[in-house]
Amino acid sequence: HANAHDAMGDVEATIHLARLVRDRAPEVWDRMMKLSAKRGTADILEREEILCLTQYWRGQAHDRYVTECGADPTYDAARALFDLKQDPEPYLDMTTGELVHEMKRSPAVIRGVQTNAQPILMPRASAPDALAEQSLPIEELEKRARTIMVHTDFRHRVGEALANRYPEKESSPHVEQQIYDGFPSSSDQTLMKQFHDVPWEDRLRVAMEMSDYRMRRIAQRLVYFERPETLPEKTRAVLGREIQARLNGHYDVLPWKTIADARKELDELRSEDVDGGLAGFIRDVDEFLSGKSIS
Repeated sequence: HANAHDAMGDVEATIHLARLVRDRAPEVWDRMMKLSAKRGTADILEREEILCLTQYWRGQAHDRYVTECGADPTYDAARALFDLKQDPEPYLDMTTGELVHEMKRSPAVIRGVQTNAQPILMPRASAPDALAEQSLPIEELEKRARTIMVHTDFRHRVGEALANRYPEKESSPHVEQQIYDGFPSSSDQTLMKQFHDVPWEDRLRVAMEMSDYRMRRIAQRLVYFERPETLPEKTRAVLGREIQARLNGHYDVLPWKTIADARKELDELRSEDVDGGLAGFIRDVDEFLSGKSIS
């Protein structure tokens, strides 16, 4: 169309394509709309014994008949699917550790999907012709799916394997990266909003009411950078020393640029500036760094 890659043109093209799918393949549209919701996907997995799963790898679609075989007890959006091309019998007595190993194999017989990520799970009758023609007889697929369905111990171990697929990461010592360790409580979220609504003079008080240590630290820093004069002298001194220690860090790997890193880059720039065209810039930066450093 005329406005390809123009922002509004791309939006209009997407709407047009969506309408084509809705009008010409309404059953696909309705199914994918159900799968766009976490609860809708979970209902389909629990209600339909055999499904056709489509996943893409390097631009190629891969279709397989699957059945749901377990749920992560720590995260209800994570479900496991068993590839019915394989006989489930050899897997039924595997330990949790062995099942974790199986999930990491390629191609995996047991694979995870997220109910909140709109997986492509079509009814068995909608499977591509190639899959239907190459597959086992439907009676055998149903037998395998029912074997998995009634084997509750296996399904429980698969759920545990889902929860243990990835080793736990150590929490970062840096508060900025600790925010990925979990969500603040609803009460802390209320306080976080209140923090931004009250005057600067009251923000430290609100911050100290938060139960989440990460949020308290970040809130204190915001006050320190924006209105340090509103902080008690002792708190201001502690935060200042902490930030200065970061600037003066000499460790090998830090997720920020230290003064030592900046000086190293400045020395490299100075050696490359053979005609002296950057002399003024280098001098200004050098003075700036000197003002930030504490010997």
